[in-house]
Amino acid sequence: MSGFSVTLTTYLARRFAVVMVGVLAILVVLLMLGDSLELARQLGDTPLAETSLSQLLWLRLPSLIEKTLPFAILLATLLTFHQLTHQHELMALRCTGQSIWQFMLGPTSVAFALGVLYISVLAPIAAVTHNRYQTLMSQIDIAAAAGAITASGAIWLKERSPHGETLIFASRLTPQDATLHDVTLFELSPDGLPTTRYTATRMTLHPGHWQLTTLINYPRGGAPLSLGNLARPTTLTPLSLQQSLSAPENVVWWSLPTLIQELGAAGFNVNPHQLRFQQTLATPFLLVAMLLLALPFALRLQRLGGVGVLLLGGLALGFIFYLFNSVIGALG
Repeated sequence: MSGFSVTLTTYLARRFAVVMVGVLAILVVLLMLGDSLELARQLGDTPLAETSLSQLLWLRLPSLIEKTLPFAILLATLLTFHQLTHQHELMALRCTGQSIWQFMLGPTSVAFALGVLYISVLAPIAAVTHNRYQTLMSQIDIAAAAGAITASGAIWLKERSPHGETLIFASRLTPQDATLHDVTLFELSPDGLPTTRYTATRMTLHPGHWQLTTLINYPRGGAPLSLGNLARPTTLTPLSLQQSLSAPENVVWWSLPTLIQELGAAGFNVNPHQLRFQQTLATPFLLVAMLLLALPFALRLQRLGGVGVLLLGGLALGFIFYLFNSVIGALG
């Protein structure tokens, strides 16, 4: 058996990296085309349509790369070893006494390095751009609700309801019963300008409606009018309320432990944030696992029928991975 070869490892790593970049670019372009069609439909003929569409697509780019990176590793493994098999390079390597683990070192190193690059560079950028993406979506009236928690615990929430759009401010939130305290509501015109102001001591979320306590209306040019306790229709649920205020995708991963402690102390469900943190740190090992998952199939392509079976196998493996990852994420 021959010894370790730096030249061979570098050659295979370069071959794999080139194929992986090409596959990743194709997948991202296809997803961006789909996103552009959907965003164009949602934006319609609004004045911000042309400017916002291009900006939204660029803001989505890091998140799309993040989602497609495991699939790119899987398909790049299949395509790279198909090329090596088709050109009889694998046979030549085996004849020189190289074991499978020796010529897997280069591609495996590339996959692990990409995982480290993702943690250190791409994940923080994706968190910032995803946060900006959601903010812009709310500004152009696409999101049903968008909100934020300030450092003092105050709540800002923008909601679309049967009454129109409403900007909500509250001094604090108790997650256990989904109640906002010391609430001020501003009803917005179609131009986004406030038309009417309300205040309420409490605002509790129930299935299908908000229950407002001690509601007072402050119409323009008129005297305050006490409305007592009223129900206000809403499409929000406790889960969507929490997600609009503290989505884990909007937080840079190294800030998640502190946020998990703060949200846990406030009574929020922190399972999605813990899962996001663990998934981010495990990315290098995930990418290596995707490579090893594709490897046995990639080495038997000629027996299984060539490129058609290659693509079918890659799609099947990718779908299984996506389904499993989605189920795990939904379960928290």
